[in-house]
Amino acid sequence: VIDNFLPPELTITCQSPDDCILPCQFQSDGKGARIMWYKKKAVVSCTRYGNTSFVVGHNSPADKYKGRTELFAQHVLDGNATLVLKNVTPIDEGKYFCITMTAPSTDESGVISLVFSDVVSISVSESNQYVLMILIILGLIYLLCLSYGVIAILGCKCEFHQPTK
Repeated sequence: VIDNFLPPELTITCQSPDDCILPCQFQSDGKGARIMWYKKKAVVSCTRYGNTSFVVGHNSPADKYKGRTELFAQHVLDGNATLVLKNVTPIDEGKYFCITMTAPSTDESGVISLVFSDVVSISVSESNQYVLMILIILGLIYLLCLSYGVIAILGCKCEFHQPTK
């Protein structure tokens, strides 16, 4: 298990009207968790999994996020609170925070900045053990691998060469 692998600020680049994946990992007891995603003071997503009797109150997502968010539900109790924000628009650009509550602790992720780019290419491979995504953003290749609630981000530079005549 990788601890504190997210940098203080992670930038995710998306295009409208695509879906954006905002990663968030936490230490889970495997019994229950409440996951809250915020942008400024607006609730983006608030969901409970398993036994959450230790959590009081409920926060509903702001209207502009209703029906546009999803978590990898089968992996939440494994410590994966990654958010899928669907059909993103330029209004979604900004800083997001993931807050996780498990008995007896509350943790907050680093800042995740969602920005827009004109050039994005995404390839996805999936098996029963992992999801591998290859994102090509402005000449850089990013490999994002989700496996049993753990995300590893790898980066390498991609060079483009024009064929000579």
